[in-house]
Amino acid sequence: MIALVTGVRLPDSSAHTTPGSEACMREFNDTDGRPWVATADEEHGTDYKGRYYLVMKPADGGEAVALKDVRWNSERSARRTIDTMSLVELRRRLRSAVGRKSPVL
Repeated sequence: MIALVTGVRLPDSSAHTTPGSEACMREFNDTDGRPWVATADEEHGTDYKGRYYLVMKPADGGEAVALKDVRWNSERSARRTIDTMSLVELRRRLRSAVGRKSPVL
């Protein structure tokens, strides 16, 4: 589905999400060609501000890494941001996450 916004054609927000998934997920390859999934995870608590944060997971399994400094207030905002990130931005964020080795618990 294509949405029209002031004459600009934008892809539907589900274009890069995994079908049937409530969570936002976007697959991409790192610079070595290894497949990864960018997604958002929710941190439960009483504070709703910045509740969702960026997580990078190897598509073939393995340890996921979190970038808890990249946060959103809602799943909708997280999905929109992840869906519109460029490949360069996803790879840059992945390098940052792997460099910090912040595992998801």
